[in-house]
Amino acid sequence: VFCVLNVITGLFVENAKRMSLQDETQLIMESLESRKSWLQEVQGLYSKLSGNNPDGMDLKSFREHIHEVAVQAYFAKLGLDVEVENSAGLFQLLDFNGDDVVSLDEFALGLQMLHGNARSIDMARVRYNVGALVRQVAELKAICSFCLDRLV
Repeated sequence: VFCVLNVITGLFVENAKRMSLQDETQLIMESLESRKSWLQEVQGLYSKLSGNNPDGMDLKSFREHIHEVAVQAYFAKLGLDVEVENSAGLFQLLDFNGDDVVSLDEFALGLQMLHGNARSIDMARVRYNVGALVRQVAELKAICSFCLDRLV
């Protein structure tokens, strides 16, 4: 009797493991599909904002299209509430390299970073960057003081 129960328990455990692996695979597939859908939405929005400009999206094009209802709906679908009055500021946040043109990669990364609440890693990055700026300003102050002392 115990041998039969042991075999049945073994089959039950093996079946549970197999189901668990299938659930994990399904979860990964759903996550990948969701990511793919999000990227397609981002590409559609980028095409609309850039006017299919091969050089990328410039501020002029961005401002022209940001007022459109369809563009606002795209942003809302991607989880961003965009105010038209702040379009220049949003453009600057998306233009990582500061060349006044936003590429598709910059746009996707920027939307990903702007979507949702700030995460701990985002706050840590800001603290690190602010600390680096404080050190650089202190060094600049010391250099300026030294130069000023030499002039006087």
